[in-house]
Amino acid sequence: MIASLGIKGFERLLANLNDCVMLLDDHLQILSLNPAAERLFGTSQQAALGKDYRHFFKMLPELVERIRQCWVDELSFTIREVEFELRDLKKNLLEVHGALLAGEGVHKVGVILIFRDITSFKQFEEEHRLYDRLTLMGTIAAGLAHEIKNPLSGIRAAAEMILREVHSGEIQEFPRMIIKEVDRLDKLIVDLLNFTKPKKKKSVPVNVNKVLNEIVTLHGIKWKGRGVKIQLEMDPSLPQVWGREDELKQAFLNFLKNAVDAIPQEGEIKIITKIMTDFLVKEASERLQRMVKVEIIDSGVGIPEEHKKSLFAPFFSTKSKGTGLGLMISQKIIHDCGGQLRIESEAKEGTTVQVFLKSV
Repeated sequence: MIASLGIKGFERLLANLNDCVMLLDDHLQILSLNPAAERLFGTSQQAALGKDYRHFFKMLPELVERIRQCWVDELSFTIREVEFELRDLKKNLLEVHGALLAGEGVHKVGVILIFRDITSFKQFEEEHRLYDRLTLMGTIAAGLAHEIKNPLSGIRAAAEMILREVHSGEIQEFPRMIIKEVDRLDKLIVDLLNFTKPKKKKSVPVNVNKVLNEIVTLHGIKWKGRGVKIQLEMDPSLPQVWGREDELKQAFLNFLKNAVDAIPQEGEIKIITKIMTDFLVKEASERLQRMVKVEIIDSGVGIPEEHKKSLFAPFFSTKSKGTGLGLMISQKIIHDCGGQLRIESEAKEGTTVQVFLKSV
């Protein structure tokens, strides 16, 4: 009966779709999966063939019920977001569309299910919402920074005058402390102003491998002395990316310093670069974009669950001398280059920083 639709004839068409397509027969058993669906569900068409939909989607009761209603009541359906756990325990957000397949004489012959992996889209939207909030906060902070900077200069000048006039070593310690704290606040304000400063330079082609190699060359000996081993796995054929070399160097240095600080004694940091040809970018229209992916994987203490929501919050830091602006500034640098930043971490299991940059 399904054959009456010419299913075999358009399987070649389905094979070229980015969306995942599953066909159920008139017994609601799996008849066909296109290659995209095979990749998504981590199974082959041969292995899935003949499986009952209720067994295949047993962890998704809402989807099971909607498929049943589709068949019984002959109603198409859409589920905007459904969380599907893959075999590697990675959870993906899917958008699901289902419709009845009818043959000659409007006879029911099966159901077609179309799945779209919207995980990247949701992450992209969340990152932009966060970026918009940070931009607003940065604008407010810039105004405050300008108001604070001038009084700080006066306080520092007064402390220097006191230091010159006071000859007692014990009393001199107080103006020195004032100067030290003023300088710390001044650095904080400079960081804030750098964050809010509008982008003046245009993006140009940048060799990411070269940027990372230079950072490791300059700082690797010091990190090695702390018991941290740096392992490089760089694709030599990596294309250049759009960005600004000095700013990308600042961002990657921040990520690597955080990785080193997360390793209490001895450990390893792995730096991986590779090209991704199927990265989904949400612009005016959804399309596939060739991106360069940089991963920085450390074997450190990881990030506790209660700290994850505050990672990009200004002034949030677990370091005694941290300003809490480094990660926020690094995220802005990546976004200004048209890229994306993701951080995955579990307490006591290390952290993975993923940077996606548009290739030239």
